[in-house]
Amino acid sequence: MCFVYRHFPWKRLKRRKVYEWHDPEGGWDGRINGKYATPGTYYYIVTARGREKSNPPKYVKKGALLLVR
Repeated sequence: MCFVYRHFPWKRLKRRKVYEWHDPEGGWDGRINGKYATPGTYYYIVTARGREKSNPPKYVKKGALLLVR
């Protein structure tokens, strides 16, 4: 599962989810509600489980991306 957020630094701890997907082949095309997103910094959180049958480990990856047009 992956979430993409837009962070508003002037609003303390304020974020808005702009995209979410569950398919590992999926991805964000840089649009929000069908319109091109505003260039700037966006943050992502990816969560996944390992393939082990018993007690698979959980992985979490967080980071930032810079959207440029």
